[in-house]
Amino acid sequence: MDIDLFPIKVRKGIIKPSEEQETKTYNTLVSLFYQCTENSWVGESGKSTGELNLSLHEQPSLNWLFDALHKEVLNFWNDIGYRQNANIFLLNSWANIHTKNDTTAEHSHSDGSYGDNHISGVYYFRKPKNDGHIMFCDPLDYIRRLSPYENMFGIETISEAVVADQYEFILFPSWLRHKVTKYQIDKSRIAISFNYRGFW
Repeated sequence: MDIDLFPIKVRKGIIKPSEEQETKTYNTLVSLFYQCTENSWVGESGKSTGELNLSLHEQPSLNWLFDALHKEVLNFWNDIGYRQNANIFLLNSWANIHTKNDTTAEHSHSDGSYGDNHISGVYYFRKPKNDGHIMFCDPLDYIRRLSPYENMFGIETISEAVVADQYEFILFPSWLRHKVTKYQIDKSRIAISFNYRGFW
């Protein structure tokens, strides 16, 4: 019997907007992206509202999304065994738009005291089925390279894609490194990212 020890839990779900919610959200995001410049956000090609601020959740047109996400984050927090009776807050949020050939560099949302986040996530407001997937990096990459596996991955960090469709979200521990490889499709990909922290 094989036993997989020390798994990393990642959660995927769906939050579908009404037609009115989608229209208002789209108009808000287009207006924000219009104010942004290409490739201004570190490690991110395309445009990011992070250039303007990290408070996308304060836009009234996105209340439908962040209200629903908060409930999902609370459930995820409990299911992965994080400290109980914590006050869990949405710290920041932003949106990125990718067009053909855009990428996101490998990174995590935990950077010592500067990025002291506990749960992070992404919601796909616009996304084709067959491209633009998030790639999660194996935190044991360096250790695995000391073992005689048949197939290794050269200089790239060992990673695995989590396939998601439009209107789906993915939640993950903030320390888990991830990236998006070169986007190959002409249609726009709009991803809304966010970070939560617990206080006690």
